[in-house]
Amino acid sequence: RESNVSHYTMGISISFQNDTKCAFEVTIRLRGAGIAVASAVVKPGDTFTQTDNGISASMTYNAVLEDLTSPLIFTGKKYETRKWCCKVTAPAVKGTKHYKVSELTAGPPTGISQLSKSSKNTKQDAAQSGRSVGEGSVGTKSFHELETSLMKNVKLEGDYWSGQEIGVTALANRALTAESTFKGFASCVAADVEIQKKRANALSKTVDIGSGECGSMQRVCDDFSKIRAADSKAAEDFANDLLKKHRELTKRAKEMALLKANTLTPVQIINAEINKERDTCLKEFTAYRKLKEDTDVKGKNAGDPYICLRKYAEASKKLTHAQAKYSPLVIAAAKRIQEDDAKRARQLQSFLLELISSQKAYHLQCLQRTESMIKAVESINAESDFQTFHKELAWVGPVDGSRVKDIDFLPSPLGLVFRNRLVIKVVSGFQAESKGVQPGWHILAINGTTSPADHKTTEDLLRRLIKAGKKTISIRFGKCLGGGEPFYRQLPPERDTKVVAALLRNERVHKGPLQYYSTGLMGGWMDGLGLVTQAGYLHFFKTKFDATPILSINLKASVANTVTPAQEFEITETLSGVFTTSSRSHQFKLKAHGSKWMGVISPFLIQSGGANNTRPSPPAVDNGTTPAPQPQRGSARCLFFLFFLVYRVLFCRFFF
Repeated sequence: RESNVSHYTMGISISFQNDTKCAFEVTIRLRGAGIAVASAVVKPGDTFTQTDNGISASMTYNAVLEDLTSPLIFTGKKYETRKWCCKVTAPAVKGTKHYKVSELTAGPPTGISQLSKSSKNTKQDAAQSGRSVGEGSVGTKSFHELETSLMKNVKLEGDYWSGQEIGVTALANRALTAESTFKGFASCVAADVEIQKKRANALSKTVDIGSGECGSMQRVCDDFSKIRAADSKAAEDFANDLLKKHRELTKRAKEMALLKANTLTPVQIINAEINKERDTCLKEFTAYRKLKEDTDVKGKNAGDPYICLRKYAEASKKLTHAQAKYSPLVIAAAKRIQEDDAKRARQLQSFLLELISSQKAYHLQCLQRTESMIKAVESINAESDFQTFHKELAWVGPVDGSRVKDIDFLPSPLGLVFRNRLVIKVVSGFQAESKGVQPGWHILAINGTTSPADHKTTEDLLRRLIKAGKKTISIRFGKCLGGGEPFYRQLPPERDTKVVAALLRNERVHKGPLQYYSTGLMGGWMDGLGLVTQAGYLHFFKTKFDATPILSINLKASVANTVTPAQEFEITETLSGVFTTSSRSHQFKLKAHGSKWMGVISPFLIQSGGANNTRPSPPAVDNGTTPAPQPQRGSARCLFFLFFLVYRVLFCRFFF
């Protein structure tokens, strides 16, 4: 849509060239409505141009030029800058109409011409009528000159007190700046205190490092733990030192706040009183001028201007009295702030030097510990550490008197210094020395329980046992003899498989090939291995290598029958439940006659006294099939119980 924008751009411009030495604020307004079209501050030598955006061809506008450099002018009600209101016209066709600021401001400002109009008219009317204009008309100075002189004096006073207000505000800001500076450093130091406290807390919680290491690596881990502990202590001390400095800074900030309140508050009170009297003077002088204009120009009798002028004179006396008290106070305040400012600068300088010096010392100590840690890390020797580790494991092997020793201690300090399970020092004068414990031994067990892997847990355990003091403390040590094969090259002791085989034969009564009839989904005859044990069980294994049988039958709760053909036999096992008993039948088949198997299992069956409660075998069936199972006594009872449960469930659902 750039084409549409360019279509409506007419190129009508008005330009203002500032060829003076003053800065002007140029405002282009619509005539009648007073709406501002454009506004800009034009410095000496600059040009302000407004193109379109409210500028139309052949239109006439009001250009208000406000002098921002010259002193303020009293216009009868308030002090204002000098302003010129000029008519400017835009070009009729595309182009720029140029105006020079010097030409537009050649005449008197609008405010001054209106200000002196009533005075001049009054003087002229009085001269024409021949009446007196007061004592002010006598002498060399006319009333207009006296009025102008008084206005200049008011203007000078306004400039003076404006400057004084700026100066007093600067003094107050100086004290506020000092207070803010101290508070800023205090907040930074407070943040550093929190950081150092957190650092000290984090360093103090360092876990046990390298509990399973040995040799140079163990030394590095120990040094690292010590350095972190030292860093924690240094950070805590540094935090405490910073906390003292924070309190000092907070105290200095409060002192600067009190300085502002005690020194500048009286000055500000007098300044407020002076501003009040100045406002009164301005009010009375404005009332005097209005009555003067109404009386002399308009012929109204609204009051006597003399009374207003007298009130103005009385307010001027009060203003002079307040001004007399102001000067000593502001001089003393400025002197006090100057002295305290120099004092606080020296205090802040000393404080910063102490702070930076303490930070330097703290960081230098950290750097020294870091350098020592670097040297310790560089000294790590992996090969030597592994050799040390290898020697410490020389006790591993057959548990005999040459490598393992049990020692009983009284419930009192043992005198052992150990790392993990390794004894690294035996303290003279304690039990361990008298019992013959040697450095390099390992603590294998305490009171028959394997010792913990880390020395801290072991120390806590021994401390509790010593504190209990009920019985002796038995410790098993593994002695380091050195030499021999390392543990990872030692073979385990051989097991006597013949003993296990003899035990298996002792538990077995008979075994042999057997076929079992499976009644499952893929049922049929299954080849396997049958085995009868002394406990009276018949186990059927699918292969001779299986550890778990497919089927196990308790022969002491079973009966057996031979069926036709002769190589088949059937075992009926009685199963006892919670509320009833049932039976389960199993069919087996041999390639040869099953008389041997019947002879083996018969002693365990019910009719042979294999169980406490004997029961006659079921009657044989003429056609050689499996005998029908006999009804059990618990069947009716079981059915009744099931019926009762169903009734209760249905009853509860119906009513609830």
